[in-house]
Amino acid sequence: GTNWWSTCAPRETAPFAAAAEARTAANVEDEQNDAGTSCNARPGESRRSEERAPHATHEGEAAATGYFGKYSAITDPVEYVEQVKETVEEEGIAYPDEARVLAEHLGYQILDVRADYERSDRGKISFAKHVPLFSLTSRWDSEAQAKVNKQDPNPKFLEQVKALFPNAEEDKIVVMCSDGRQRSIQVLMMLDEEGYVNIAGLKGGFNMWDATFDPKVRRRNVGLAKEVYTHDADSCGIHASGAGFQMVDKIESVDRKDYVDWEDWEEAVAKKSA
Repeated sequence: GTNWWSTCAPRETAPFAAAAEARTAANVEDEQNDAGTSCNARPGESRRSEERAPHATHEGEAAATGYFGKYSAITDPVEYVEQVKETVEEEGIAYPDEARVLAEHLGYQILDVRADYERSDRGKISFAKHVPLFSLTSRWDSEAQAKVNKQDPNPKFLEQVKALFPNAEEDKIVVMCSDGRQRSIQVLMMLDEEGYVNIAGLKGGFNMWDATFDPKVRRRNVGLAKEVYTHDADSCGIHASGAGFQMVDKIESVDRKDYVDWEDWEEAVAKKSA
């Protein structure tokens, strides 16, 4: 049967099934011609195509990514989009795959609250709105023999957010910081107090988004590779090196936590204005 994960298309596509299937076949052929036998090839996700499916992955990745299991029984793309909407509204949090669906199909906008330095140094989502909660500068402390971070709160944060999202009842926002923890939680609480209804936090923040998608929103392989201890060596893959070589060819996981101890924004603003 057709793997719907790679043919999930905007609901306005007509006729839906035929267009999705045709696009998948064309993209697979296009990618084979373009990339040869690349291990990074993705069914239904052409390197040259700008049109993306709401969830451009496949069953193997769905199984490998535990949080996606809740959608594994869904076979209809439109139902999938509706289920994402229901899940996020209930839980108030969106994993990168869900956030992508929210942005592409449900009218949500991603609000990046990281500092300018983080965006220039670590990357950004091209279509996200940006209002920094804090600015961040680092300097070397000779006494402490370590880098010291200086946080400066943005006193106009709420004012700037309201200018971007003037309708608290209608605007839809996914809040993103570096790791989905301290700053995102602060902003979500502030927006809730201001009466915003359609809000959610991006699970894992930009760090998890960047580990999932590249700058052109193409899926990465991070987190999907596994060591194989017995193999005939007639196909590509990641192979274990055998006894006594535990650190050779080791697959390292990326630490996505932000270790900056971010201040409370309201307290920082009050302190700054005192």
